[in-house]
Amino acid sequence: MEAFEKLEKVWGGTYGKVSAMEAFEKLEKVWGGTYGKVYRAREKAMGLIVALKKTRLHEDEEGVPPTTLCDISILRMLGRDPHIVRGKRSFDKKKSFGRADFPQGFLFGTASSAYQYEGAVKEGSRGESMWDTFARKYPERNCHSNADETIDFYHRYKEDIQRMKDINMDSFRFSISWVRILPHGKLSKGVNKEGIRFYNELIDELLANGITPLATLFHWDTPQALEEEYGGFLSENITMDFRDFANICFEEFGDRVKLWLTINEPWVYSVGGYDAGRKAPGRASKYMNDAATAGKSGHEAYIVSHNLLLSHAEAVEAFRNCHNVRTTNLDKHMDQTINHTVKMLLINI
Repeated sequence: MEAFEKLEKVWGGTYGKVSAMEAFEKLEKVWGGTYGKVYRAREKAMGLIVALKKTRLHEDEEGVPPTTLCDISILRMLGRDPHIVRGKRSFDKKKSFGRADFPQGFLFGTASSAYQYEGAVKEGSRGESMWDTFARKYPERNCHSNADETIDFYHRYKEDIQRMKDINMDSFRFSISWVRILPHGKLSKGVNKEGIRFYNELIDELLANGITPLATLFHWDTPQALEEEYGGFLSENITMDFRDFANICFEEFGDRVKLWLTINEPWVYSVGGYDAGRKAPGRASKYMNDAATAGKSGHEAYIVSHNLLLSHAEAVEAFRNCHNVRTTNLDKHMDQTINHTVKMLLINI
């Protein structure tokens, strides 16, 4: 917004009539080159993404692949393309930096979420998530797309891990699908051994390739069964079900996964799903989103945010009490987990 306000002054409000490249080139002159460089880097990245998609997904289509491949492609661009990283058009060599400029132990990695990349929604005894229902029930509110297949990470994770290794990634942050572990959302209704096996194999494959696993417990895929039973995160009942889910993950994977995040972008989840109504479950008042069929903007988002915080606290307590994550480095790992999560909550809220 600040950039376009600057253009408003420079061009008298006519920036909307010019191309994006012209706009950024103008900004390059106004602000010393920053924006023009960013745009050219982005254009180069998009070209790499399209090339990667042709080799991996649909060879007869142009376009941008899902999040994981986008991340990998952009990182490949930033780390391998000499014209972008080392070329005169990108930045002054004297001001450039590399891995050696970062602290020892700094992790370079890529990330995404289970719903965005796994696919296989009807396989491995996986249950239905809130996003599965939302995408199917309201296709017009989801660009007529769903995550039934995505990039098929569930079947092709070994191939993707090799790509991460090829571009010299140190880490991979993945999320654990709640409904792949607890298909009905509750411990009392059974643990899915197939889901446990999948994440065990994923973690082992990462470690075998020298890639540090970082696990996110919740990336918005609330079990649909809990939505129907008590309204999901609109009810405090979810805190104990979330704790049970978190505890299973710590017990099953905590001997190898030492870096955890409890909840991804809670502000986006609360506001997007319960105030603006543009993300699952799509709840909002009519004055905020005419497509919403239920909800109360300016009210429900606060309830959901409160219950997310309570759920975070329950998960942290479960971590501290789990014998499988008690190592000599426990305090270090726990501090990293809490700091990252709390920082995320404070920044977004």
